[in-house]
Amino acid sequence: MVGWFVVGSLTKNSNLAYEVVFSWKQLDYQFKSLNQRNWAIENKSFIPENNIITGVKVFGNRIFLSVPRWREGVPSTLNYVDFNETSNPSSSPLIPYPSWEYQEVGNCTSFQYVQSMEIDQFGRMWVLDVGRVNIFTKPQNKCPPKLLIIDVTKDEVLKYYAFPENVVSHTTSFLNDLVVGCSNLSKEGCWAYITDSGDGKLVIYSLKDNTRKIYTLNGNIDAIALSPFDSKFDRVYYHPLSSRELFSVSTSVLQNASNCTTLSKPQVFRHGWTSSQSDGMVMDAQGNLYFGKLTTNALVYINASQKQMDESFVAQNDEDLQWVDTFGFDNQGYLYMTTNRMQRFESNTLDFGDTNFRVVRVFIGSKSCMYSAGKEGYIKA
Repeated sequence: MVGWFVVGSLTKNSNLAYEVVFSWKQLDYQFKSLNQRNWAIENKSFIPENNIITGVKVFGNRIFLSVPRWREGVPSTLNYVDFNETSNPSSSPLIPYPSWEYQEVGNCTSFQYVQSMEIDQFGRMWVLDVGRVNIFTKPQNKCPPKLLIIDVTKDEVLKYYAFPENVVSHTTSFLNDLVVGCSNLSKEGCWAYITDSGDGKLVIYSLKDNTRKIYTLNGNIDAIALSPFDSKFDRVYYHPLSSRELFSVSTSVLQNASNCTTLSKPQVFRHGWTSSQSDGMVMDAQGNLYFGKLTTNALVYINASQKQMDESFVAQNDEDLQWVDTFGFDNQGYLYMTTNRMQRFESNTLDFGDTNFRVVRVFIGSKSCMYSAGKEGYIKA
């Protein structure tokens, strides 16, 4: 693929490298009734200015979005919007997923704070629940961090796994991101690799064995990506938010080492430095690693299999691409991303008269790392 540079607009345009498929000045939800919405505002379970989109995944005509419970007033932390080519891209209400009943704060069997999710090639969504809520204000640590697996073809919860305190702290952890690799085309032979930004750890979960391992890192960790199916998911890539350096480690090392291990320097490969800090990143089926450049509001990629850290530009725009956060793929060759002006949200300087949150997509002609570069996926979505 050849990199290119564009300045885009808010409307779909075949001449642009990207298109904005949804945008919001301020988030709202599909409440059961107007009375429910009014009551939520009155009792402060819905404070619109405290809601921001972060995670994104795509399945069929649904775009799934997470809304972090960093502050009070987030009524639903995992949601979706219906998408088709004629959708109105502005101000669509978020629909709680799989239902409103799964959004209850303080009910530990419900979602507390969904930070990230992944959808595997078998149509299952792996949902990462931080457990802790209101981290930016008055932290509540009642519920444990957990991992849920949902069949998105039936909207049914298949698996619930709560991390014990000795694996993931219920008071200091921050489960930030995850990737999933299913080996040998097996629904059970899946490994989840999870970053714990709070305690500087890499958490590994085996679906087949229902077991977990933890690895302490000599440094911080934020985003994570997995080498593609054709390379047998052989490496996990990660980087800190506070640094421009990219690292990777062999998945065989992670799967076979003993629990509670500190990764040594020989086990960790240092790829080099990117030209900018970034938040999320993602690998496609061809081994291209995509990430945003926070300093220039751009989307770029590198070929992760090469030693050089040569970046290819995909798109740049100071309005539409402010803080590229998280990524997702469809099965039509599109890469989706959320942009959310995180720096303004954190400083309470968002202008809600302006468009702040977007779901953007760009055609790259590839699929998620979970698939072979030359074959179709198993779930036709």
